Amino acid sequence: MQVSPERWREYAERDLETARVLLAARRWDAASFHGQQAVEKAFKAILVRKGEESPPRIHDLVVLARRAGAPTTLERDLTELSRVYVVTRYPDVVLEREPAYGIDQAMAEHYLQVAEGTGVGEARVVDGVVEEFARTLRLRYRLSALILFGSRVEGKADQWSDYDFIVVSPDFTGVPFLKRLPELYELWHADVGVDVLCYTPAEFEALRSEPTIVREAAEHGVALV
Repeated sequence: MQVSPERWREYAERDLETARVLLAARRWDAASFHGQQAVEKAFKAILVRKGEESPPRIHDLVVLARRAGAPTTLERDLTELSRVYVVTRYPDVVLEREPAYGIDQAMAEHYLQVAEGTGVGEARVVDGVVEEFARTLRLRYRLSALILFGSRVEGKADQWSDYDFIVVSPDFTGVPFLKRLPELYELWHADVGVDVLCYTPAEFEALRSEPTIVREAAEHGVALV
């Protein structure tokens, strides 16, 4: 039976919330385990969304991240978080005298930050394509807002669905609307389509106050800036 990406994300969110509760209860090992599970399930949501009928039954977050297209900058933390799955499930891999399987408060807090950094807590994981585009735009423009919206956020996308963005920057002031677009499209390097809407802060606020696609994106999209 194929599990929908929405279902995978739901499970990821529940694990993340459980991790927060357990961290507050000072259960460092259990909080870390659920943090690992949240990231694992979030990546599997991306794989299903990209067209994989059934994601691999593995727990290596680095392998899952690479298949999902996540930024390589995450890999060091994901390598360590992957090991949490092992030490919290198998009693013979850590010395008995090690409290909480060798996981202390600082480590547990860090692991939760890693889980939250993947975007699990916002019901999505920003994949590598989005992260790279956002990073490029931050270097090129003074961004007031950057929003991902549409099917990629709603869980309705397939592997060829376009990415939809709203880019807000004062750098667009005085530039005709259609003249703003070519450079944005030149900065997109993925092998799938992209649609970008570019606004000045004043234009964005005006359109957000009306029943427009901009308001819908602001209310239901993912704010990247």
